[in-house]
Amino acid sequence: MPLAVPVGLLLSACTTLGPDFRSPPVPWLQGWNGGEWRILADQAPRITRPPSDDWWRLFDDPVLDQLVTEAQRLNPGVRTAGIRIIEGALRDRFRVQRGLGALRW
Repeated sequence: MPLAVPVGLLLSACTTLGPDFRSPPVPWLQGWNGGEWRILADQAPRITRPPSDDWWRLFDDPVLDQLVTEAQRLNPGVRTAGIRIIEGALRDRFRVQRGLGALRW
């Protein structure tokens, strides 16, 4: 029962606005142009070409270079992963043909 009042107050704050709601007037909003953020966005350099495949080298960080090299070495590419899936399917088919039953994951 002690929670009834706070919960009731909390839920009453979630009411919807009626059909007669009007936005309050905000005089300064008419002349607002975005301030400094708009100026910064206009002055930002435009990218004219897509980033290179080794974009992380722009950071000039040997630790990052080493981490990416290791990740590339340990993770097969999409083509290799696809070949492994096909290889597994063919092995499964071979097991069925030999009467050994399919491997179910």
